[in-house]
Amino acid sequence: AELDAPGSRRVVMITRTMAHRYFGGNAIGKHIGWRDIPGPPSLEIVGVVPDIAPLDYRASRHDFVFGPARQWEPFQRSFHVRTALRPESLFQSIRKAVRDVDPAVPVVSMKTMEVQIDSALFVERMIALLSACFGALALILSAIGLYGVIAYSVARRTREMGIRMALGAQKHTVLALVMKDVGFMLGAGIITGVLCALAVSRLVRSQLFGVEPADLLTFAVAALLLATIGLTAALIPARRAMRVDVVTALRYE
Repeated sequence: AELDAPGSRRVVMITRTMAHRYFGGNAIGKHIGWRDIPGPPSLEIVGVVPDIAPLDYRASRHDFVFGPARQWEPFQRSFHVRTALRPESLFQSIRKAVRDVDPAVPVVSMKTMEVQIDSALFVERMIALLSACFGALALILSAIGLYGVIAYSVARRTREMGIRMALGAQKHTVLALVMKDVGFMLGAGIITGVLCALAVSRLVRSQLFGVEPADLLTFAVAALLLATIGLTAALIPARRAMRVDVVTALRYE
């Protein structure tokens, strides 16, 4: 009798990961049980196949069992058709092929692989889009606040810069001193922010799909952007103060 004929011995094939996890890689001839089949394990393993992508894209396990179609009576079956043509152009041909085999079998829910993936990842993509929008808004607000705070802090040092220049300091020396102080403050803030972000990123790991929470490019771009904004916020009022007359700077409040 054929292996997949009704009434023949029940056989299955399992994935390579499952074979290594439960049988140390030597799974041929072993038996496994099925919760819907009472009694001792009666499904003989006759083959090991390569791993496939889980139906749940978030899943990390690749434990799959494949049984002969004629030994099982599922409510519905799914078939995959591979073609080099445009998939939508074959829908009518596929329906006709199934109808020629059995007119009583309905063909429903025909989807291309792109549509299937888009549907499966809709929630993840929506969360990613909303997170990106909120992240961009937070970055803009932080940039505006950073610019305002640093510009105000440097502007308040106009009197100090006037005193330094009155005592003989060169303009570029005073400017370098101001930029050095601001750079130190920015460096400390960015390092602290990156460390806090790395700590918090572990909490959102479960919400991410296909993306590492500690993405170095994202951290680098955000840090570079904030550093550029901070230095620009310090440079503009500092250069403006450098052009002010020393006497005026000394009277500055």
